[in-house]
Amino acid sequence: MIEGVEGALADNVRAYVALDSQPCDAPEWQMRRRFSDANALARDALAAFGHYAPEIDSSIRFGDACWDATLSITPGPQVRYERFEVRVAGAAADDAQVNAVVKARPEAGDTLHHGRYEAYKNRLGQVLAARGYAEWRFDAAGVDVDVARGRAVGEIAIASGPRYRYGEIRIEQEAFEPGLIERFIDIEPGQPFSRSELIRLQGDLTSSALFDQVTVAPDYDAMAAQEIPVTIRLVPGERIGYFVGVGVSTDRGPRLSGGYRNRRVNSRGHQFTAEAEASPVLSRLEARYRQPLKDPRVEWQSYQLRLADEETDTSESTTAELGVERIRSLANRWVLTYGLQLSRSDFIVGTVEDTTTLVMPVAGLTRRVADSDTNPRWGTSLEMRLRGAGTAVGSSTDFLQVYARYRQLIPIGERGRLAFRGELGTTWRNDFEELPPQVRFFAGGDTSVRGYAYESLGPVDVEGNVIGGASLVTASLEYEYALRGRWGVAVFADTGNAFNDRDVDERTGVGFGVVWRSPVGPLRAYLAHPLDDDQTVRLHVTFGADL
Repeated sequence: MIEGVEGALADNVRAYVALDSQPCDAPEWQMRRRFSDANALARDALAAFGHYAPEIDSSIRFGDACWDATLSITPGPQVRYERFEVRVAGAAADDAQVNAVVKARPEAGDTLHHGRYEAYKNRLGQVLAARGYAEWRFDAAGVDVDVARGRAVGEIAIASGPRYRYGEIRIEQEAFEPGLIERFIDIEPGQPFSRSELIRLQGDLTSSALFDQVTVAPDYDAMAAQEIPVTIRLVPGERIGYFVGVGVSTDRGPRLSGGYRNRRVNSRGHQFTAEAEASPVLSRLEARYRQPLKDPRVEWQSYQLRLADEETDTSESTTAELGVERIRSLANRWVLTYGLQLSRSDFIVGTVEDTTTLVMPVAGLTRRVADSDTNPRWGTSLEMRLRGAGTAVGSSTDFLQVYARYRQLIPIGERGRLAFRGELGTTWRNDFEELPPQVRFFAGGDTSVRGYAYESLGPVDVEGNVIGGASLVTASLEYEYALRGRWGVAVFADTGNAFNDRDVDERTGVGFGVVWRSPVGPLRAYLAHPLDDDQTVRLHVTFGADL
């Protein structure tokens, strides 16, 4: 038993003394011998945290059932730094990234912690190596402790030597044109070496989805004349792939999907994907052809064909779409898309049956940041979309539409999580009846206002049929608590509606649910009660990522 200290300090004493691993039936002579070192070992454990003058009272008893050892500790004050000096000589003295680490040194008055000192010293060595100072060394490194005064002086002196440069850059791959790979690479022989640039290059090549294995390796064994050669080895993924999937939601019922993927149509990095989906609500067939542009790290162009047949409680539509768009990755994980879509829809909404042709310029901006792709505990996602059509370019009607959706996950304690989502959208139009269902706004359903059926909320016609609205606003707040294993429980409140003009007439649903976090994403089942009418409790089942 350890008394007088707790937390990390107690854990360190326990690890140094190492009596817990001894069995109850250990011989008394063996335990006394091991226990004779306990005080000295405890002092070492305390000194590692800067406690150099502890008081320790120890005892051990032997009973019929087991031995019992007690260390009663008064750790005393922690030693504090009187000063901490870091000196850098050589080319690194003027390196901003090295100096940033130098400035993060312990300050006068900080408590001495030998583990943190070693971690700081390691950071210095890591940044020097990563910046290409291949000959760096410590000329001095240590901490001088004055126990009587409770003060310490830290000193680190570094001789960095010269900064090395990139040598020959070798590319080992056979699947793609050399020009495509070279467009990924922004380092050249003769430039100052930087391991962070190599890590970024490896990430760019990996995220391109062209390769299954990517290795970007500096060859330190072949260094010469202050140059470090770099070898890039690329192994392409399987060229042809097939995929199938099943899913279920209360919005669309059971869902079966499948597809074909060609990750390497040609040596220029072009890709092709075709996918089909069938459910009681939506059946669709989509094909996409994708090609890298001048900078394949951040810019692609794609061509899409989509055929869809959708039948909800409020509308029916058969749609054919042809589109071209450019996708560009921006800083801070923003992704910009813009392009042109040609759409033709035969639809029925309420008592209106029509055929509409739309030539739509489209633009979108998205950002997603999370700690997990499948089961995030924290993260944000933002999607903004702008699209429109005009009779002057062949469309059946004129409209301009903006839409935004935001989602935020916030950890609460060790097991709790708060989830917020909101939607805003509005449409400026000449003739609302000419707009097909996919351009109108509806609310209600698994990811909208729970407690109401899929797309069952919005303005109605004279016969009471929901026909959708020109604008939309919804919001949701949900608290989830993780239980043991993969299970969790949640409570929520949703509100909002689709509307015309400013007559929102919001609807609200509240409820609770259970969550099972599978390895590929959460499966959720909710019971939701609408507060604004006499509808009964509704079950909502969803499967998929939270952001």
